[in-house]
Amino acid sequence: MKEFCLVTGASSGIGYEFAKILIAHSYNLVLIDLNIKKLREIKQNFENQFNNEVIIMHKDLSNQEIANEIYTELEKSNIKIEILINNAGFGVFGFFESLEWEKQYKLIQLSVITTTHLTKLFLKNMIKQNSGKILNVSSIAAFQPGPLMSIYYATKAYLLSFTRAIANELRDTDITVTVLCPGMTKTNFQYSTGNEQPSFGQLCCSAERVAKYGFDAMIKGKTVAIPCYYNRIIANIHRLLSFNQATNLSRFLQERNRKQKQLQGFTNQV
Repeated sequence: MKEFCLVTGASSGIGYEFAKILIAHSYNLVLIDLNIKKLREIKQNFENQFNNEVIIMHKDLSNQEIANEIYTELEKSNIKIEILINNAGFGVFGFFESLEWEKQYKLIQLSVITTTHLTKLFLKNMIKQNSGKILNVSSIAAFQPGPLMSIYYATKAYLLSFTRAIANELRDTDITVTVLCPGMTKTNFQYSTGNEQPSFGQLCCSAERVAKYGFDAMIKGKTVAIPCYYNRIIANIHRLLSFNQATNLSRFLQERNRKQKQLQGFTNQV
């Protein structure tokens, strides 16, 4: 059985940077994304540079039972996943009551249900072999409520809590589970959630830096990984401010670079 690393949301941003790191470390890859054109380009580029195998899968991870579909296809191909990186996600911006339920449902389905189901399915095989690593990409958004992005923040909080819990359950095994909680990162995410002029200043990491930090933390078996000291401060802002002050600050940051008309709902998969 061939060993592979699976990365969701691999066509751009942090997911793509994870793929680059893994292929450079001689891992075979399974890359999953909605953007099949970009996946084909990545596959060709990687296979021109490296001798490792790259499998691409065009999947919408917001669909029900998609995790079973992915798992079954890989099992039939006799592929063992030794590293699972649940990176795919998207944001929905706007007042909760104004947003289309379908968008909100898909966000929950992808970030919570599919991620959890993929973890459960591939973890079974890891437990049989007593080896493997799982990394879930959350956010510093996980540490406080997020008005105007309420469901996004809530799903990231779920990933943080879920990862911590199962990492504890697996502490007597050789399997590790890591949650990566980056802050603002130079990807398409800000544009896709209505921030037309994101301020990528000094307190903003590159996707490459975030992925490198996450990869190193995963290899070391660290449970919670927050890149950059200032993101660790932000993640603990609730210790410095009252609950209401922290929530108000979160809303202020969301509104700052977005137009009021966008409060009706802005979404895109990243």
